[in-house]
Amino acid sequence: MANVDAITHDLRRTAVRNLELAGVSRSVAMSLTGHKTEAVYRRYAIVDSSAQREGVARLAAAANGHKMGTIGA
Repeated sequence: MANVDAITHDLRRTAVRNLELAGVSRSVAMSLTGHKTEAVYRRYAIVDSSAQREGVARLAAAANGHKMGTIGA
């Protein structure tokens, strides 16, 4: 039974990652994967270094193309 639990866990993690990469909203992704709370969902939402690099690149592109404000300004 432990192997089945491990496989189910791996499949859920893969599903969450693929949904996040596809840009599916968190509420829809949680509904599809059966997560009831964001705390548990976040444990499955692993971010790898390539996704972090892409996020930084998008932020830089936005900063170069638009005036970016500050919080509370």
